[in-house]
Amino acid sequence: MDTALSAGIQGMKAGMSGVDQAAQNIAGVTARTTSTDSSGSLASSYSSAESAGSSPDSIVSVTESLIQLSESKSQVQASAKVVETASDVLGTLLDTKA
Repeated sequence: MDTALSAGIQGMKAGMSGVDQAAQNIAGVTARTTSTDSSGSLASSYSSAESAGSSPDSIVSVTESLIQLSESKSQVQASAKVVETASDVLGTLLDTKA
């Protein structure tokens, strides 16, 4: 029982770490594509790679980071289910014992 709970918690920690990393990667790419215009105000365009000044590499990087974000989200959700199931089983065992 303790093993399942520990595995679920570790999976949630790993998933959250993946979410953080993906978010940092996305923020880094978008920060590089944001610039100042001639009047000195902040200007950015995300409609296309050419207008944003993005290279194909940065588009791939954002795409990979979004995939990592989605995978990490799924990992957290699955691990949360493991924790929930372990908790339910423990509750049932305690109810049966009492």
